[in-house]
Amino acid sequence: MVARPTFEFPGSFTADAWYTATWYTPYWGDANRLANGNVLVTAGIRSQTVETRIFEVRPSDGKVVWQLTQPVGVGSYQAVRWSPPPLVEPLP
Repeated sequence: MVARPTFEFPGSFTADAWYTATWYTPYWGDANRLANGNVLVTAGIRSQTVETRIFEVRPSDGKVVWQLTQPVGVGSYQAVRWSPPPLVEPLP
């Protein structure tokens, strides 16, 4: 079988300099397509100079819709997006 890329980030999108110049993930990392079509990316590294970022990017325009930045020295190799159940249920 042959794998073919369907999305590349930052690719040709205009993005913050961290994504184009600083991001380096030598062996940790993960990317998952979400139900809404966005991609959840874990740009993981455990370093004393570079932070790990977990972010969600919209493939249609390369916009990062949210991100979590962990402090240097703290790493993560994988993230999962989940939604809690609603706090209120509709009345019958």
